[in-house]
Amino acid sequence: MNTRTLTVTGKGHVEMAPNQVILSFSLSAEGYAYQGTVEALNLKVEKLRAAAEGFGVDRGRLKTSNFSIMPKYQYHERTREREFRGFTASHDLRLEIPFDRETLNRALNAIAESGSDAKFNIRFAVAETEELKKRTLQAAVADATVKAQIIAEAASVRLGGIVRIDYGSIEVRFFEPDFDVSPVACMAPAPPEADIEPENVGSSVSITLVWEIADLP
Repeated sequence: MNTRTLTVTGKGHVEMAPNQVILSFSLSAEGYAYQGTVEALNLKVEKLRAAAEGFGVDRGRLKTSNFSIMPKYQYHERTREREFRGFTASHDLRLEIPFDRETLNRALNAIAESGSDAKFNIRFAVAETEELKKRTLQAAVADATVKAQIIAEAASVRLGGIVRIDYGSIEVRFFEPDFDVSPVACMAPAPPEADIEPENVGSSVSITLVWEIADLP
């Protein structure tokens, strides 16, 4: 049995221009009464949904990613007791829209004018994530193959078939630039159009291939 092998790790990195914008919103409200706190928060969410309609997006595309309402207490050292101070409620939402500067600027302006007091994060991505993964894996295999051929030629040996491929534990990582916008900015008058030019979205992966070293003819 031929036990001579050559193990090579290939690295793949592929970039694509972003064609999708992911807006993540965070809204909050405080109040002494449970019902009043929830109603105040719902009013802010309604303003945000109305703003979405204002830049041409169905309000139903704003999806809840998290909702919570928690009681607040203040601890008093003298009495060693907690005093109830009302409720804090938060609602996080997510919206995905196609990326182009005009659409994004319409969205930013509508949110700024909505009065929702929303803090939000802008993230750029690609819709074709599976295609990006596929191309990244292909690039990693091609890189490993070229390296193996160079090593085999330099060592005066001949590559046989591939006997093992290891990559299951390697995670394909996506690098997505993001921008945070504060509630103060959201409450300000509509800003001039932002000149946004996002970086490409990239993915990287490493794959290890093991070749059999065949006998020379």
